[in-house]
Amino acid sequence: MKTNLLFFMVFCIMGGTARAQSPEEKRAQKMMDSIMENMPEDQKAFMQQVMAMGEKANENRTKERAEVRKAQEVKNRAAEKKSEDEFYWRNTIASNTQGKFSNWPYGKADIKVRFSNGWNKPADYLKVGEVSANGQVTLKLPNIDSSKWPRTPIEKADNEGDGMWANLESLAFSNEEVTYFSTRFSLHILRGEEELGNLKIGNAIKPVVNLNSPCCIGKAGDGYTAHWMYMSQGHSIQGAAYDNGINGSEGEIVHDLKFQPGWNLVKVRVEGTKGMTANATSRTDYWKNKYYTATTSLPTDAKYYFISFVNK
Repeated sequence: MKTNLLFFMVFCIMGGTARAQSPEEKRAQKMMDSIMENMPEDQKAFMQQVMAMGEKANENRTKERAEVRKAQEVKNRAAEKKSEDEFYWRNTIASNTQGKFSNWPYGKADIKVRFSNGWNKPADYLKVGEVSANGQVTLKLPNIDSSKWPRTPIEKADNEGDGMWANLESLAFSNEEVTYFSTRFSLHILRGEEELGNLKIGNAIKPVVNLNSPCCIGKAGDGYTAHWMYMSQGHSIQGAAYDNGINGSEGEIVHDLKFQPGWNLVKVRVEGTKGMTANATSRTDYWKNKYYTATTSLPTDAKYYFISFVNK
C-alpha cells in the first residue's frame, strides 16, 4: 500500500492529474480514492496538499510551454518581417509626402521618360522633371508633340499594359480613338547619361512593388500605385468585372476613369484579401478588389519610390 501511495504522490507531483490517465494510473487513482476515504484527517490533508502541488506544477509547466511557443512565434514573425522588408525595400528608398528624399546620395539628376519608336532603335528620352542635389523631386510635365512622341490609341492598350484593362468587354469607352502617352514603367532617373534607377509613385511599398512587378502583380497589400498619362482628348473609361482567377473568384475590378485633355494621374488601388479556391496554386495572399481612377493632381498621401540600379 505504501508503494502504491508513493507512486500516486509522484504521479500527482508530475502533473498527471491534468491529462488522460494510463490504465496503471487509473488503478492507482482508484486505490487512492479508497485509501482517502478511510484516511485520518491529518494524512488526508497532507495528500490534498500533495495533489495541489501536482496541479500547481502542471500549471507552471503548461505556462512555461506557452511562453516558449509565444517567444518562438514572436521570433518567427520578426524573421518573416525582416525577410519581407528586405524583399520590398531592396535598393529602394521613399520620399516624404512633399516629394523629398532624405539623405539623397546622387546629387542633381533628371527625370526622363524613356520611349522607343520601334525595335532595334535607340531609346528617346523626354525630360519631365528633376531631383535636386538635396533630394527634392519636381515634376514639370511638358506638352506632348505627337509628331515626335507617338501615342497609342486607347483601344489598342494591352491587358494592363498601361494600368487599364482596356480589352475587357464590360468596359465602356466614351472615345476609343483618343491617343495617349504613358510614363508607366518608363520614368527614369539619369545623371548625365548614367541611368541611376526608376521612379514610382504610390502611398505604400507593397502596392508600388507588387503592381509594377510581373512576379507579384496579384499579391495583397492595401494601397495604390500611380503613373502619369497624357491624353489627346477628354474621355472616360467605366465599368466593372469580377475576378475569376484560379487563386480566388471573389472580388471585383472597377474602372471609373474620367480623363481631362493633357496630363492625368492614373491611380490603381487594391484592397482586401480574397479567399483561396480549392484549386489554388499558391498559398500567397491575393488582393480582393482593384480600383482604377484618374485625377489631374498628386494625392496628398503620395510618395515617390526610387529603385536604384547603382550601389551607393
